[in-house]
Amino acid sequence: MEYTDIRSLIINVIKQDGNKKIPIGIIVKKIHEIDKKIKKDKIFPVIYKMIDDGELVRIFENKVVLGHLNYEMDMSKTYSGILSINSAGDGFIKSIVNDQEVEFYVYRKNLLNALRNDEVEFVKLKKDKNENELEEVAITNILKRSKQSLVVTANLNEKFEFEFIPDDLKFYLKIVLDGEHNFKNGDKLLLKIVDYKNDIAIAKLDKIIGNVNDVGTDVMSILYENGVPMHFSDETIKLSNELKFKITDFDNKYRRDIRDRMIISIDPETSKDLDDAIYVKKLDNGNYFLGVSIADVSSYVQINTSIDEDAILRGTSVYYLNKVIPMLPFNISDHLCSLNQDEEKMCLTCDMEFDKQGNILSYNVFPAIMQNKCRMSYDEVNDFYNKNIKRNGVLEEIYDQLLISKELHEILRTKNITNGYIDFEIKEPKIILDKDGIPIDIQIKKSGIAQKMIEDFMISANQCVTMFANDLEIPFVYRIHDKPEFKKYENFIIESKKLNFKILFDYHTLTPRKVYETLEANKDNENINILRKLMLRLMQKAKYSTQNIGHFGLALQDYTHFTSPIRRYSDLLIHRILWYFVFAKDYYSDEERQVLRNKINDLIDQCNLTEIRQVNSERDINSFKFAEYMSYRIGEEYEGVISAVVSFGIFVELDNTIEGLISIKNLDDDFYTYIPENLTLVGRKNNRVFTIGQKVKIRVISANKMTRKIDFKLIKIC
Repeated sequence: MEYTDIRSLIINVIKQDGNKKIPIGIIVKKIHEIDKKIKKDKIFPVIYKMIDDGELVRIFENKVVLGHLNYEMDMSKTYSGILSINSAGDGFIKSIVNDQEVEFYVYRKNLLNALRNDEVEFVKLKKDKNENELEEVAITNILKRSKQSLVVTANLNEKFEFEFIPDDLKFYLKIVLDGEHNFKNGDKLLLKIVDYKNDIAIAKLDKIIGNVNDVGTDVMSILYENGVPMHFSDETIKLSNELKFKITDFDNKYRRDIRDRMIISIDPETSKDLDDAIYVKKLDNGNYFLGVSIADVSSYVQINTSIDEDAILRGTSVYYLNKVIPMLPFNISDHLCSLNQDEEKMCLTCDMEFDKQGNILSYNVFPAIMQNKCRMSYDEVNDFYNKNIKRNGVLEEIYDQLLISKELHEILRTKNITNGYIDFEIKEPKIILDKDGIPIDIQIKKSGIAQKMIEDFMISANQCVTMFANDLEIPFVYRIHDKPEFKKYENFIIESKKLNFKILFDYHTLTPRKVYETLEANKDNENINILRKLMLRLMQKAKYSTQNIGHFGLALQDYTHFTSPIRRYSDLLIHRILWYFVFAKDYYSDEERQVLRNKINDLIDQCNLTEIRQVNSERDINSFKFAEYMSYRIGEEYEGVISAVVSFGIFVELDNTIEGLISIKNLDDDFYTYIPENLTLVGRKNNRVFTIGQKVKIRVISANKMTRKIDFKLIKIC
């Protein structure tokens, strides 16, 4: 009898027994009873081959259960998509099928050595699919490798040979280093991958980042692993250092002089790259005038220069802990473009007039020369608003302007909320480090009137600049935010109803205004913070596009990013578009405009990618430091709230925003079953139910910096 026939009999025998663990000898005996012509010495090799292939899983006492079965490939049609890999090593591919995004499952043995974020070609397997499971596929070709570099730790093994342990725990290929090297045991290395051969990645040493015991090596490794560019080219440094502030004939022709305005800036105390400033006054007719002036980075960063190329490569500045990896060299970001007090600067200004209800009556956008009359911090402005504390030497005129600014802010905030602007008020952590870079405290960042006021003013400027561009019908880049997906909405409804939240919308009536009304209707609910987090999970990710579909979260039809060109390339691109198509249309040729127009889509794609990289980098650093912080607190007890329930356990968030897992294997008072229909864990004997929003007391039992995972043990439900 053929191997495949015996294999089928083995599978049927185990399935008939309910896929319970069954001794190998019993399997052999039952097959022999089915067909006495099949000799036992023919059955055992098939069983062991199936164990090697993962189709059978060996349990203690020489018993087995069904593992993952191999199925024939359907080669009649191929598909393509981007691969993701979970912590178990299995893959998932998102692909467009019949104009809809569909997700497929890839068992780890069918990955064909593909890695996370690779573009792959795949085929479906000839396998029946259950209603609630993903269709299974196998990868047949790797179209494009995403991984060009890799951070590893050099580890000297017992044979005094170096092994390379990747920081990316989902990188499962063997790493072979080509060329000579001079690193030592425990060094963190940045490797450049030069070739892939089957299950081997061949790499060359790019940089020794530092030793694992050196202060800062951990964070730098995360930045390198995420692909954050750390150094500017020599040409960029040279060019940026040669730049100087100078008012030219070009500036006199195209810029307005607004140096007489009482312009002020309000920023964090430690900020060095000040890219926005404001001027507010009340008009004789009772309306409000708001001028938002933004550093004109485009006047120094010219198209097709190495400075511009480096800025495109970075896409954003990356802010982490108390440091920054800037998008632009220091001479530009902190000197030439930063709107420092008492210094003349080039800027782009958006002037706006609002009535007493916050309606926009008029707007204009133009290049200018300005002077910041007073730099203020959020803290001192909040102290003025809350305690009437004033700084010596600051003109009374400025404090009068701050009072008018507060009036306008309150009007705009009321107007925005009425329209459906969503303020989730999510807690944002601030990690406090000692001199050795070790986290010693996790605090919650404070946000007062001053922060919200500047946010509202910048939103207004971004909105008016977009309307200004639309009026002129020029090519433009919008900041868009789509309506939530239906699948996310379904999960949101399940979780929110378990906590008895009043939900004032269904999917068809879901609008920003309804989201706001729902938050207001539940503001006295003790779990309001959970509702805010559920709402945030419901939302799609904002991105850049040339197609204006509006911004759902801000409840605005017209929106862009104009106000932060020192730290975001998208904003710099908006400034450049305005120069080429509006401000100096007679200076630039049609050919130059067409060159810029042709680049816009590629630049948008890069901005979206680099924003994701920036978010991932900051998230990974925070997760690393959270785990490090908790590693010094093993055995300590805390109270928290269940933030998510999944098949493998319960996630609990503490007051300081740190989240850890109570694994289902550590719930040892009962056997718990996951109920996907209502996202709960239920005990078989005691019927105890774990659901989102429950308050619990936990003990920290482990914290791993490298995996960035924190494990809790349940003490009690509060």
